[in-house]
Amino acid sequence: MKNGTRRYAAVLLLLAVAACNDFLTGDKLSSDPNQPQTANRYLLLNGVQAQQFTNLTGAAARAFGIFTQQFAGTDRQYGLLEVYAFTGDDYTSTFNGTYASGGLVDIRKIEDDARAAGDRIFLGVAQVWEAIDMGNAATLWGDIPYREAANASIANPHFDPEAQVYGDVQQLLDSAIANLTTNQGLGPQAYDLIYGASGSSTASVQKWVAAAHTLKARYYMHLAEKDPSNYAKAIAQANLGIMDPKNDFTTYQSTTPGEENLWWQFSVRDRDTYIRANATLVDLMKSRNDPRLPNYFAPNAKDSIVGSPPGGKEQSASTLSALRASPDFRQPLITAAENLLIRAEAKYQTGDATAINDLNTVRGFYGLPAIVATGPALLRAIAEEEYVALFQNIEVMALYSRTCYPNITPTDGGSNVPRRLYYGTDERNANPNTPASENLFNSTDKAGGTVNAAGSCLGQAAGG
Repeated sequence: MKNGTRRYAAVLLLLAVAACNDFLTGDKLSSDPNQPQTANRYLLLNGVQAQQFTNLTGAAARAFGIFTQQFAGTDRQYGLLEVYAFTGDDYTSTFNGTYASGGLVDIRKIEDDARAAGDRIFLGVAQVWEAIDMGNAATLWGDIPYREAANASIANPHFDPEAQVYGDVQQLLDSAIANLTTNQGLGPQAYDLIYGASGSSTASVQKWVAAAHTLKARYYMHLAEKDPSNYAKAIAQANLGIMDPKNDFTTYQSTTPGEENLWWQFSVRDRDTYIRANATLVDLMKSRNDPRLPNYFAPNAKDSIVGSPPGGKEQSASTLSALRASPDFRQPLITAAENLLIRAEAKYQTGDATAINDLNTVRGFYGLPAIVATGPALLRAIAEEEYVALFQNIEVMALYSRTCYPNITPTDGGSNVPRRLYYGTDERNANPNTPASENLFNSTDKAGGTVNAAGSCLGQAAGG
């Protein structure tokens, strides 16, 4: 993968400079002066991977980690974020990066180039990236431009309903799976920073197909609470998804300047006082005797792993562990644990008693003993395992939205926590179709979130 990663490093270096400031500076990712206007699909893929790693592991992941109390904001802008004080300026670069360089525009160029070359494997890989990009955007913002986006003839695309976006993403993933399994073309090979080192193109394709099925299961679960027929669909897709942690879909990182893990860049190199462990997660893991705790967080100055109480902003709390705060740590994005826990949750909701087997399989991944549980206690155990397994992952907010786990006490004194982010300021200023009202706190504006009269998650479902 040497040639691919060398070119990747140059692209990621530019993105990394913006990533460590994305909560302050706005869009610095919309153009890449080092990327030729006529770059082919191989070079474009490097930029797409770099930008998507930024979107998936940068500012938005930190925000959702704070909102779901895996982390605590403890200083300056992140002290404000701890109590839900933020604006569209803070996530403008994330919104722009969803569409501009490294986003949907470049993904569509890759798809066109792959079609012209008859490389359907490459096309399938690009389509999976598009599904990740747009599915993640729907998770972050709800309604987003999609059907009219990345179209040079439409200056101000309309915003599509969140549920419609997920439906379009499902169709796209069906197309991706079909293309990946044609055996036509060579695919990205060494330029594939996810599975390109799998040893053979066949092994790489099989892993991409499994990841696509897990994504389908994920997005069916986003809609399942309001349309329970999606539980059976999620099970069917998870049956074909990632089953072995060795095949997890993870970011590419290294110690080469510009390729370092973004959590390391933010919490170690650039902003070491801004974010700490949250007591909600730390205390839960201690109560479970969870062996992952020292892999997640480091002992503090008193040689103890402790979390900051929600809203407490205590900088004496633990930081990320040496493992997780390593520049070359490959961040998990789509995993066997998520896949099996989706299946467990969906099985529970459809009355399948084998849900406990999937839960215990995941517990076994991490050295936890098998448990026996039924009824609401089983649902709570599944949601609890998902919450811990989705550490540092944007998907933890989707889990909270549908299960109300954990039972969070809002840090701002209100009745709920934010479920999404504000639209980027650039989009709001430039596109008159941007929704005028943004209700971040009411779960009824989420396509798949828990609904009650107050729009609150407190005391409901698995989180009660």
